[in-house]
Amino acid sequence: MSEETSEQQADVWKAKFEACQQDLAAMQEVNQQLSEKVTQVIESSVSKEFHQARLQEMEEKIRAAESGVRASVDKLRRQADEAAREREALVVKFASAEQRILEAQKAAKQADATAREAQKERDAAVARQKLLAGEKDRLASQAEQKCVQVANLEKELLSLREASGSADVRVKWAQNKLREEQEAHRESAKRLEEAQRQIRQLAQDRDQLRQGQDSQTAAVKEAEQLRRQLAEAGAELRQARERLKLAEAERICQEEAASRGRESLAKATEECVRLKQRLRHLSELEEQLGQARRLADDLKRQLDEANGVCKDQQAELELLRSKESELLEFTQKMSDKNAGLQAENLTLLNQQSADRARWESLEQEARSLREANARLQEQVESLTGQQSEELHSLQERLAQRAKIAEDLAVQLEDERNEAKTQRRKHTALVKDLMRQLASAKKKLDSRDGIKEVSRASSNSSLEVTTGAGAAAPASAVGEAGQPASAQSQEANQPVAKAYATSGVCTGAGANSAPRASNGPSPAADDASSIGDLGPSFDIKVVEPDRQALIEKIVRLQRDRSRRTEKIDFLNEHVRQLTEELQKKHRLLQHYILREESGSIAPEAFDVNKANLSRKGGIMASLHTTQISDKALTLEFSLEINKKMQSVLEDALLKNITLKENISTLGDEIARLSTENYRLTSLVGGEKQQQQQQQQKQASAGGATASADS
Repeated sequence: MSEETSEQQADVWKAKFEACQQDLAAMQEVNQQLSEKVTQVIESSVSKEFHQARLQEMEEKIRAAESGVRASVDKLRRQADEAAREREALVVKFASAEQRILEAQKAAKQADATAREAQKERDAAVARQKLLAGEKDRLASQAEQKCVQVANLEKELLSLREASGSADVRVKWAQNKLREEQEAHRESAKRLEEAQRQIRQLAQDRDQLRQGQDSQTAAVKEAEQLRRQLAEAGAELRQARERLKLAEAERICQEEAASRGRESLAKATEECVRLKQRLRHLSELEEQLGQARRLADDLKRQLDEANGVCKDQQAELELLRSKESELLEFTQKMSDKNAGLQAENLTLLNQQSADRARWESLEQEARSLREANARLQEQVESLTGQQSEELHSLQERLAQRAKIAEDLAVQLEDERNEAKTQRRKHTALVKDLMRQLASAKKKLDSRDGIKEVSRASSNSSLEVTTGAGAAAPASAVGEAGQPASAQSQEANQPVAKAYATSGVCTGAGANSAPRASNGPSPAADDASSIGDLGPSFDIKVVEPDRQALIEKIVRLQRDRSRRTEKIDFLNEHVRQLTEELQKKHRLLQHYILREESGSIAPEAFDVNKANLSRKGGIMASLHTTQISDKALTLEFSLEINKKMQSVLEDALLKNITLKENISTLGDEIARLSTENYRLTSLVGGEKQQQQQQQQKQASAGGATASADS
């Protein structure tokens, strides 16, 4: 086996050496080809770029060949070093294996000794286990007996407690009876003292009373009757004392029986505790026995493992000895091959020095070509830098122009939007002004009751008619001026401010300005035709400041939006506060329902209880644990409890009805609120419809007025 492995390793090393020789031959061929190509390149007249590319390729190939040769040499050296290290490692491994064998033998001896000791301990533990098992069975039977005794004693204790309770009741009854007998005895003693006093008085007055025989015999009879009553009271007192003594003796016997039962119960509990301790001790002994068994099993397993390790180490020792002989042969062969490789390495180094000299000459030529290439690259970089700077400047200018175009587009869009808004505002304002002018014209036409005068009349009639017509419209306009201006001021204050008149104009002239803007009236035609006959009025129509009106409308819209935002914010704040209040309400309700009623009660309630307990009476007995009133019997307490229960039921019924009433009230409030909201919405809709109808009527009247004009 060892010879076959050594032959295989030798074949492997031969194959590696042949592969290295083939690599060296291939490298030499490549080097020769490269040298031929270099000479061809030098001799050929090609461009600088081609020379540079070919030189780079040749340099790379030369570097690759040189690195390959160096790598192969380093590889061979590493293999030789590895073989030497493996040989040293095998020697060290052989020595360590012998040491491990000795240690394993010692461990096996120690394991045998521990196994024997463990076997002895195991036998002793088995014996102890048998004894403990018997003791455990005996203690278990005793524990069962004691448990039965404890159960019996508990039953006796319960019966004794019941008997003691009944005896306490009887003792209390006897005490009450004794108290009554003592009170009767005190009364009889008082009567006896009274009788004795009367007897003494009768004895003192006996001499005096001898004269009246009838009275004396009556007194004697009364004294005898009192003596009989005294004897009867003494007999009843003796009977009560005997009954009290019997009840006291019975109570003492019951207390002694209860004390004996307690002592027996205490002894039984002590016996149970002692038995439990013994059972615990037995369980601990069982655990120790199990640990001893596990320890014996572990020791046996360790002994088996030590024996197996010893056998494995012996086999490994034999294998190491065989490998040592093989390695000695292999090292001999490797030393021979190493000498041959060193000789070949010397030849390769000589060839490498020759190739290095040739490579230096090629490197000088390549350096000159690199310098020329560097100059060309500098020129190209300068040109590319200039072009990049020009391109960057053009890009900056283009970005500036694009930004300017975007700004102009944004401004154009803003101007368009502003123009649209201004147009809409102007149209709305013009419509409003037209509607107001139409309404004013309608009022003036309705109040103007003077008809037009024919222009075909004579000059005299014309003068008369013209004077009357001028006076009548002026008076009509003067009369209607104040209401019209007041209505216009109430309807739209900015429109009223937009009209201005000169210092000569009156109220009639101001109200006639809208009519003048709509078209020439007949009165105006008459005034123009006969301007020399009547006073001339300078009427000036002033255009309203549309920009001021638009600014005011915008300001009002901003105020409205700000107020709506504030209202929304306040509504949201109110909603958040209500939510927090509801959360706190639920939390407090949950806390109050969870806590006891006594912990939530105020301190005044405790103070009132203390005052009642100090005063005494039935309420003091209720608030304290002791009975402070003798009149508080069981029947009276039950009667009080029934009355309190009825009061509590009435209070609960009232609370339930109150809760139902509150729920119905909430439903009614919700219904009324919804109905109110519906009514307000209907009223608002009707108002909007009326306003729309008024606007339509006003627009229709303005259209008719414009058509008439």
